[in-house]
Amino acid sequence: MGDGKETPESAKEFRTLAPVRVAWKYDVVANDTEGVGVDKGFVPVEAPYSALHSDQGSASLLFRVPDLRLLLQLTEDALGDVGSHVTVLALQQEDEALVDKLKGNHAPQLTGLLQGEDLLVNVVVGKEQGYYDTFLLKSQESMEEALFRLTS
Repeated sequence: MGDGKETPESAKEFRTLAPVRVAWKYDVVANDTEGVGVDKGFVPVEAPYSALHSDQGSASLLFRVPDLRLLLQLTEDALGDVGSHVTVLALQQEDEALVDKLKGNHAPQLTGLLQGEDLLVNVVVGKEQGYYDTFLLKSQESMEEALFRLTS
């Protein structure tokens, strides 16, 4: 999942990944260089989301990533203006259940999304002064095997 300004180049790149637009993004706020931050969980995307106008306005883009190296190939503008924000959900469950939860009217809860060795990896890279980097890794159980599968 990622959120950012859609441009012709990013739209072209994301189109090949068949993204689904969803109303929620995972948010971690970091406001200093000391590592103090707040895990806000899933929050609404800033602009109102409308399924009737899914091609307009801000939304998080949810898509399957067959290989994490694909994220390195995305252009700079595909990931946001003042910060690049990517959330990776490494799940063992069916995609439809996740899509339904992320399109719902109520904020998804990680306890309802993550099972077993599922992982959430949230990365924000600040691009302008006052925007800080964050890295968050969450799981319901041990991460060792899941991390090994994800990185090998």
